Amino acid sequence: MWTNLPIRRFFLIGLLCLIAVNAAGEDNSPLSIATDSWDIEMYHEDQDTISTVTTLASLAMPLALYAEGQEEITRLPVSYGLSIGTTYLAKELLKGLIDKRRPDAYIAEFGIEDEDAFDSFPSGHTALSFAAGTFLATAYAKDHQNSPLAVPVSIVTLGMSSLTGVLRYTSGSHYPVDIFAGALLGILIGGAGALLLY
Repeated sequence: MWTNLPIRRFFLIGLLCLIAVNAAGEDNSPLSIATDSWDIEMYHEDQDTISTVTTLASLAMPLALYAEGQEEITRLPVSYGLSIGTTYLAKELLKGLIDKRRPDAYIAEFGIEDEDAFDSFPSGHTALSFAAGTFLATAYAKDHQNSPLAVPVSIVTLGMSSLTGVLRYTSGSHYPVDIFAGALLGILIGGAGALLLY
């Protein structure tokens, strides 16, 4: 399965993007691309809460594949579970390896001693939301190649994921580079999970 050339290109492009983003850091601070110019003035708890709701909604959406009647009852939970589990582990690993400071609005609200003050990269909400959205869009398109609903399904799922990313920024919880990296991580793992396992 790993000998499939498009899948190898898919992973290689994603890896190169992550390396390029990391290399663009300034002042010996990984991924600090113009962070001051992207700061939000205030932390917005309501937008942070809504982003959690949109993430949970995104995570639930692939369950709609059960409405079609799955021939193999374990097909969806195994492939989707592995995709989301891998995304979660990858974002936790990156957060542990890269101590990137949260935006000033977040620090002003919670303080520098908050346990999440230096785990800004990547955005976990965005990564999980995009993994779920990409998994559903890819799995649906794979099973229904000629369906007129394939494009609307992709628009709805990836629209919800994009909304999550926007809210993570406007709430003051993450910088755009954190959100971009989370989205890329989720797209790569969610797409690969659907292509290879579903």
